Amino acid sequence: MSSSLDRRIKFVQREAAEAEAAEAKLYLRHKQDIDAALEHLKKENFLSAKELVNKLGEKKFLDLPYADVLREIESQRVLVEKFREVDNRLNKAYLADETATADLMRTVGELHNINEAASLRNPGSELSREIFSLLKSIARKLDGLVLQAAKKKLRKRTYIIFGVTFGACSLLLLLVIIWVARENAAAREEKAAAREEKAAAFDLRRATNAAPYINTLRMEFVPVKTTPGVLWSRWETRVRDYAAFCLETNRDHKKPSFEQGNDHPVVEVSFEDAQAFCVWLSKKEGRTYRLPTDHEWSCAVGIGAQEAAAASPEAKDMGIKDVYPWGTAWPPPKGSGNFDSSISSDSYGKTSPVGSFSPTADGLYDLSGNVWEWCDSLYKPDATDRVLRGGSWRNSDPTRLLSSYRGLRPSLRYVSFGFRVVLGVGGGG
Repeated sequence: MSSSLDRRIKFVQREAAEAEAAEAKLYLRHKQDIDAALEHLKKENFLSAKELVNKLGEKKFLDLPYADVLREIESQRVLVEKFREVDNRLNKAYLADETATADLMRTVGELHNINEAASLRNPGSELSREIFSLLKSIARKLDGLVLQAAKKKLRKRTYIIFGVTFGACSLLLLLVIIWVARENAAAREEKAAAREEKAAAFDLRRATNAAPYINTLRMEFVPVKTTPGVLWSRWETRVRDYAAFCLETNRDHKKPSFEQGNDHPVVEVSFEDAQAFCVWLSKKEGRTYRLPTDHEWSCAVGIGAQEAAAASPEAKDMGIKDVYPWGTAWPPPKGSGNFDSSISSDSYGKTSPVGSFSPTADGLYDLSGNVWEWCDSLYKPDATDRVLRGGSWRNSDPTRLLSSYRGLRPSLRYVSFGFRVVLGVGGGG
């Protein structure tokens, strides 16, 4: 008996060992399928991963002894609960996160692997039918996962297409802007050339207050009856005029601490700066621009006939009492010029745009106030000080605003120093 029992025990042990080896072999084979599915998941190949997972669910179970089937029924119930958990997670839109999706796909694969490795296929059982029902539900929801991934890729492609389209439109817009800028530049050059041609052909002797000579910088020049040899700029040299000079000659210009518009008179210019501007403009237009002399300036302001033309500015300084560019009244009436705010004759705190106040009878603006104007005269013989006329926005002293007052300074730059130019008429146009 004992030997027979021993043989039966050894037989059972051998059968168990073979069964375990078969299970291990089956587990390894399906583990390879699961690993392949996971590799597809890492690469976002959701269709390939789903096909492998479904393939695991379609494999046939090995035939097992009846006793083993009974023994594994309880384990099958556990598998059903796990499949239900997977299905519920799918119901809760667990797939929104890619990491969670990969974990869920891994769980599905592991459940298939356990199912086949344990050989629990019993097609007639209620539990087996429920497992297959759950597998169908999971597969259907995995289809939604694939669709979701496809939509995500479609969105990415849409963004790429939008980005490419936007980039192309931006490039096209940039090209249009460049083309418009070139066209505008060409138009400006044509207008400048037309102005230069018109200015060059203008007969300076025909300029009048109503029909002034307009040069290439759009500076207007008019005659003054008491200075027949020159035309006068209507206004003091503007910021825009001096900026064109600095741009073409690569000249630096220190700007004042306060704000100025393009039509304000330029300041922070020395006598040499003003002279250099005249030389540049003369060469540019083929005409003769210069600073007015002290006597010419007196003639323009209306006191030239009352002064000795040959006398030095020093000798004539403050020689005519109580006469101002606006008349004889003090303080200056409102609107007569840009002076220090203590006079309350204007609303400007610093410089004002040229032409903001009433002109003289000859059509000149700002002969009084706004900025001091350099003259091409020495204050006295054998001296270095240059003459400044007209007063500025900083002055409120009656003496300094006299028509006959001469400011004397060495050549330096200051926030109230500017200049006005005249144009030689000569003998012709």
